[in-house]
Amino acid sequence: MKKRPKCQVPGCNRGAHNTGSKLVDGTIRWRKSKGANGGYVCQKCHRIYHATQKGISLTDWENGFHPYRKYRKEYCENKDARLGFKCTAKIIWEGMLAVDHIDENNNNNNLKNHQTFCHNCHAYKTNLIRKLYANNELDTSVWKKLKYMLRLSGKDTVNRNILKRWKEKYA
Repeated sequence: MKKRPKCQVPGCNRGAHNTGSKLVDGTIRWRKSKGANGGYVCQKCHRIYHATQKGISLTDWENGFHPYRKYRKEYCENKDARLGFKCTAKIIWEGMLAVDHIDENNNNNNLKNHQTFCHNCHAYKTNLIRKLYANNELDTSVWKKLKYMLRLSGKDTVNRNILKRWKEKYA
């Protein structure tokens, strides 16, 4: 097996990006770029190249794939205990955070419809929503937790949307 080639962008010493495909002979296909004079490039240099080609920052280029990502804060918003417990997660990498759509509508990318949670808090909130929609009888304990969470987030009008979706499903 061939050793991973190095990124050939001047000043970069990372390994080349594996494209996930293989050549006809079965060897790994490493990413090549015009930005490195046709040489191998790492994933970061590849992204930087494409962002500069469009005349935008790397962050703006990446946010183009995830339009709600620009709303992500640098901390878990459950530090105010809006889910019924205070989050104590130590965020050491931005990938530990997720943007949550409060009204559970992934197409609603309004600024007021987003909150940032660590993955544990996001999974907990998602499970609450699933429990709410799992039965044709409204689970009052789950509903109370969700209403409390929405009130603390300052977005308690959203609870009408969630309740409306439940009624549409089961009424």
